[in-house]
Amino acid sequence: MRSGPTSPPWPLSPLSRKRISSEPARPEKLTIATDLLHAGLFSAADLEANRAGRMTVGQRLKVLHGTLAVAFLAAIGLVISVAIGPNLIDAFRKDVLIGVVATLFFLMCLLMGVGCAIAAFADMVDVVAGRARSAHGPIKLHTEKLTINALARPIPSSYSYPGQFTYHLEVSDHAFTIGRALYEALSTEEGSLRVYYAAGSDLLLSLEPKETAPTG
Repeated sequence: MRSGPTSPPWPLSPLSRKRISSEPARPEKLTIATDLLHAGLFSAADLEANRAGRMTVGQRLKVLHGTLAVAFLAAIGLVISVAIGPNLIDAFRKDVLIGVVATLFFLMCLLMGVGCAIAAFADMVDVVAGRARSAHGPIKLHTEKLTINALARPIPSSYSYPGQFTYHLEVSDHAFTIGRALYEALSTEEGSLRVYYAAGSDLLLSLEPKETAPTG
């Protein structure tokens, strides 16, 4: 009568331990990993490159697309600041109230320009260097109501769209905004998740169950 596999009666050598830890993941875990890639609109090529600490060309272009919008906002803020700054003294000479309003607007544009410029620089580092990092930990999901700032109203305020939400994933100390399909796929999962993200901008690049991730 055949019995099931038993542990060897002698201590395992480091090489043997490495071989055991390098065994392929179970088929059901590989299926889950594939489903998560599809839900997050990631590819197997993305995952393979991210495991090696690199970003694919497509991922770099995705970061670049977002960088252009941020760089445009930075340019607007800085150009307006440069245009208003030299005229602040004249504004105070004409009217103190006008001078205060102009100064506040100048500071707002300056902060927007500098902040967006810093963010655009971090994004460009990702585009040029193409480095991917990883983190792993328990899956934490939450939703938030989709909210916009209605500045055109007589009294500027925030407005939430009924029944519409944004979806968020937290792993370790990193937070990502994700799509609804990936949120629903992750909501049925238990255990730890390994995420790969851009080194500078923290953009989510790909993910997989920790059980399928390479060890070491």
